[in-house]
Amino acid sequence: MVFHLAGSDFFDKFPLFPFTFPAAVLVQLCARRYGFEGAINRRAVEGIGGIAIDGVIISAVGTLSLGAIGAYIGPLIILAIAAIGWSVFLVLVMGRRIFPQQWFEHSIAEFGDSQGMLTCGFLLVDMVDPSRETDVVRSYSYRQMITRPLLGGGFMTALAVPLIDSVGLPAFTIATAAVTGALITWGIRRAGHPSRV
Repeated sequence: MVFHLAGSDFFDKFPLFPFTFPAAVLVQLCARRYGFEGAINRRAVEGIGGIAIDGVIISAVGTLSLGAIGAYIGPLIILAIAAIGWSVFLVLVMGRRIFPQQWFEHSIAEFGDSQGMLTCGFLLVDMVDPSRETDVVRSYSYRQMITRPLLGGGFMTALAVPLIDSVGLPAFTIATAAVTGALITWGIRRAGHPSRV
C-alpha cells in the first residue's frame, strides 16, 4: 500500500512469503516488550503451523503442470539425477561432518529443502522423528527466519529474473558467486571458532 501511494507497482506481483518470518519475529518481540506473551497460545500456533504446512504441501503437489514436465522430460531427468545424487552425497558424506549431533535428522531436513521446498524438509523430519525427540524441527525452523526472506521464495528469488534482465546474466552470476563464496568462507571460519557470532 505504501508503494502504491508513492506511485510504484513494485510489490504488485511480489510474494508475501518473505514478510512472514520478520513479522513473526516482530510479534514475538512486541509480546515480550509489552507483556502480552501469555496471551499467545504456543500449542495453538504450532497446530495452525502444522495445518499450514500440510496445506502448502497439498497445494504444491496439486498445482504441478504435467504438460510442462512432459515437454522437457529429457533435460529434467538429467538435472533431477544430478541434483538428487549431489544431495544424497551431501547427506551421507558431508552431513556427518557438518552436524555433530543427530546428523541424519538434520541432514534429511536439508535434503528435503534441497529438493525444492522447505515443506519437504519438515515432512522428512516428521518421518524420521515423529515424536520430536530431537531439536531438529526447532533449529530447522529458526534457520528459515534468516534464509527464507532472502531465498526459496524470498526477496532474491522474486528479484532474480528482473535483476538478470537489468544487469545481464554474466554480472548476476559473478555477483551471486561472490556472495556464495563469502558466505562459505564465513561459515568455515565460524565453524572453526564456535564462539564467534
